[in-house]
Amino acid sequence: MSAVADYLTRNFLSQKELAEKEASRPDTAARHFGIPRPARFESWAAGGTHDLREGPNADSPSDQALCDYLQGRAWVAPEVPVCFLTDLHADREAFWRSLCVAGLVEFDGGPETPLEQVPDASFRLTDFGSQTQFVVGGDLFDKGPANLPLLDAISTFRDLGPSFTLLAGNHDVRTFLGVRFAQEQDPRLAHLFVRMGKKTMTLFRELFEREVAGGDGGARLSDDEVRARLFPQESWFDDFPRVAEGLVPPARIAKELRRVREKMGELEERCRSFGMGLGDVYATLERAEAHFLAPEGRYFWIFDSMQIAHREGSLLFCHAGVDDVAARWLAHEGIEGVRERFRVALADAPFELYNGSLGNMFRTKYRELDLPLTETGLRDLHRVGIHAIVHGHRNVFLGQHMNFRRGMLNFACDACVDRNTRRVESLAGEGSAATIIADDGTIYGLSSDHPAVKVFDPTLYGGWVTCA
Repeated sequence: MSAVADYLTRNFLSQKELAEKEASRPDTAARHFGIPRPARFESWAAGGTHDLREGPNADSPSDQALCDYLQGRAWVAPEVPVCFLTDLHADREAFWRSLCVAGLVEFDGGPETPLEQVPDASFRLTDFGSQTQFVVGGDLFDKGPANLPLLDAISTFRDLGPSFTLLAGNHDVRTFLGVRFAQEQDPRLAHLFVRMGKKTMTLFRELFEREVAGGDGGARLSDDEVRARLFPQESWFDDFPRVAEGLVPPARIAKELRRVREKMGELEERCRSFGMGLGDVYATLERAEAHFLAPEGRYFWIFDSMQIAHREGSLLFCHAGVDDVAARWLAHEGIEGVRERFRVALADAPFELYNGSLGNMFRTKYRELDLPLTETGLRDLHRVGIHAIVHGHRNVFLGQHMNFRRGMLNFACDACVDRNTRRVESLAGEGSAATIIADDGTIYGLSSDHPAVKVFDPTLYGGWVTCA
């Protein structure tokens, strides 16, 4: 039994055992917030034990399909356990709750302590957490309840010294590009501030209330002056199709023109609802530039260290997925080559980044408008030993999902942990989710929306495990 399996077996007891041992268990932080601990293990594949209003593995492949896929493949395990968290969307408590429930961090305090009242500095790694590598799969920003507390919490966690990788999500990249190129007039870039959308204005409201409102006021630009600096001008709607031709499909160009027009109105309306004029928005943009773009900025590390993808053995971690071009890069240049492409494009070619194969890695849902993954790309990935993609981006319910997408095994881990998504989707209770990949190659899915730990053991389907 691996160290992870042993840990989970000891910590996720039956409800009867849990009730009997509740008073004496040391891991108090993992036992509260009103979330029931998983009481059993079940197969992640279709046909596993179900005990919900609908089968949690409804879209999971059958045992036979997994056998056909994995038979004889070398499934390379990570050297140390990996914890994957994703799509935290401005919810500090969902971040700490997910780590606590998985037994990766702890703090001093009783079960009655509201998580909102526990300072970030009170959390510490457990022994299990100190032996674990952490990968955060992107989308830190937007939705809510609040961006800055989550950014502060992750900064504090990172300072604890764990092995830590932050991946780029579509909301993250959109926020960076909107701030970085807010005043550009190039038709490839002039819409990026507006393209951030009304959801990003929650970040601006937080910065405004924390650092701009109540100050000396100063002179504010007029609404017309701000529109001239930050919004695409009417000529943009003629120029953008010309510069996008050949890189962006016509249907997507048409959609972009429509959405930018809509977002211009939505952004102003959202600002007014926050009691902010466009002059306030411009003053707040200057604070955002100082925090996120200046090397001495409080949150500079976020975009400076953000990666497009991460690889551990047979698993590729990214926010959304891959297409044939990205698969070819991975096969010929390796993960470091693709990361370098991302860093260069983020700084020097943002339009190509967002609309090309790199952008597809944090945007795709394998729709008709998305760049395709075909048998050619699948062969490239398999040839270099990548046999599964672990990602977020696509909301799933009742815990993480496993499925095949374009022939590639996928673990979809955006389990709707942030409060805004849970409200919109009518999900009860507080959200938490952690996906743990053990050093024997087994993958465990833990979620507050499912009463069992989902288990995927590749050796049960004919794969043979080696170490990285």
